[in-house]
Amino acid sequence: MRRSEFIAVLTGLSLTLLVHGSPQSLAQEWVPAVFPDKTYDFGTVAKGSKLRHSFKVVNSTDKEIHISGYRTKCGCTEVKIGADTIPPGTQTTIEATLDTTKFQGVKASGLTLIIDRPGFTEVDLNMNCFIRGDVLLTPGQVDFGQVNRTDGPSQVLSLQYLGGNQDFKITGSHHISPRLKVRITEQSRAAGQATYQLSATLTADSKLGFYKDQITLKTNDPASPEIPIFVTAQIQGLLTASPSVMNLGTVAKGATVQKTVIVKSNKPFKLSDTKSTKGEVTAKANEASANQAVQTLTVTYKAPSTVGPDHAILEITSDIANEPPAKVTLFATVGP
Repeated sequence: MRRSEFIAVLTGLSLTLLVHGSPQSLAQEWVPAVFPDKTYDFGTVAKGSKLRHSFKVVNSTDKEIHISGYRTKCGCTEVKIGADTIPPGTQTTIEATLDTTKFQGVKASGLTLIIDRPGFTEVDLNMNCFIRGDVLLTPGQVDFGQVNRTDGPSQVLSLQYLGGNQDFKITGSHHISPRLKVRITEQSRAAGQATYQLSATLTADSKLGFYKDQITLKTNDPASPEIPIFVTAQIQGLLTASPSVMNLGTVAKGATVQKTVIVKSNKPFKLSDTKSTKGEVTAKANEASANQAVQTLTVTYKAPSTVGPDHAILEITSDIANEPPAKVTLFATVGP
C-alpha cells in the first residue's frame, strides 16, 4: 500500500471513531443509568468509625449484567457484592465499608468494579469523609449481625472526646426507625476529656430483611455539631427459605423450570400454605419431611407468553404463631 493510501485509511478510521465513538465508549453508554450513585460523602466522622454505604446497580438494559470482580482503592475498604449476575429489570447492591481506625483528616477511598457483560467496562465507586482525630469511637459501628426477628439484640459502644475542650458535650441524638432504642450516658470527664457510653437495642418486632439506620449524635461543638454512627442488622424470621432468590437464566416462553427449596425453622412446623403473589409459580411439599424442622419443596416456575425480563414471588406460610411467610423470588429472561 502506498503512503498516501495508508494515510487515507487512517484518516477514514479516525473520522469513524469521532462520529461513532470507540468500542469502549459504546460499551459504557448504559453505565450512568445502571449506576445512579457513584460517589458518597460521609461528612465529618469519629476516628475508628466503620462507614458503610450501599451503591445501587439497577439493570435497566435488556441484557444480563455480570460483575467479574473488583479492586479496592485502599486496604481499609471491604466490599460485599449482593449478586454478581443481574438479570434485566432487576437490581443489586455493592456494599462498601471504610474503616477509619488508622486515618485522620480528609480520606478518600472506594473501589473499581469490573464488568464483562453486556460489554467490558470498569466503574469507579468512590467514598469520601473527614475523620476527627479528637473523637474516638469503639467499636466503629453498631452491627447486630444476623439475628432472629424475636431476639431484640443490644450493643454497647464507647465514645471518647480527647480534644481538650472542657465544655464539650453530647447534647442528644436522633435516628430514623422507631424500632431502634438509643441511650447515651456520660461515664467520665477530666482535663478536657470525656467518655460516653452509647447503648443501642433493636425491638423484637423488627421487620425481616436487611436493616440499616444511622444514629446522629448532637454535640455543642460548633465546628462539628454532628457525629454519625452507622447501624446494620440482617433480621431473619423463624421460618426461612433457601435459596430465597433464584436466577433461572433464559427460559422459553410457556416453558416450566423446577427447583428445590429448603424450608427451615428452629423447631418442627407444619406448612399451612404456599401461594404465588406475582407471576406463575407453584410448590409441592415432600411428604417425607412433613412436620419436621427442615422440609423440602419442589418449586415450579412457568414462563409467561411475553418475551423479556420476568420475576415471580412464592410465599410460604407455616403454623408458627405470628410468623410472617418466607419468600422465594425467581428471576428469568423469557426467550422466544
